[in-house]
Amino acid sequence: MMKASNVESKKGVFQPLGLASSMTFVYILLFIALMLVSDKTIGMDGVVLPALGIFLVVSGIKYLVVKKDRGIPQWFVIGSFFLSSVLAVVMSIVL
Repeated sequence: MMKASNVESKKGVFQPLGLASSMTFVYILLFIALMLVSDKTIGMDGVVLPALGIFLVVSGIKYLVVKKDRGIPQWFVIGSFFLSSVLAVVMSIVL
């Protein structure tokens, strides 16, 4: 049997999630969990619009801040997580 090289083994059908997609996923998970705990109805407008906003904001800031030769700064990852977590809590309280 032949072993696949590292490059081929890391590539698959799906590429790894980017930061903006990951933070959108975090928002959706937290928002749905908080809405279920507080026994409120979950509407598409409370899920999709803020998730799209998080995706666009994080993607835009990443485009402006991150250079190709450097990786994503840790403060940006933590700030993005904080943004999506706070927005999920606020949206669950407001709705």
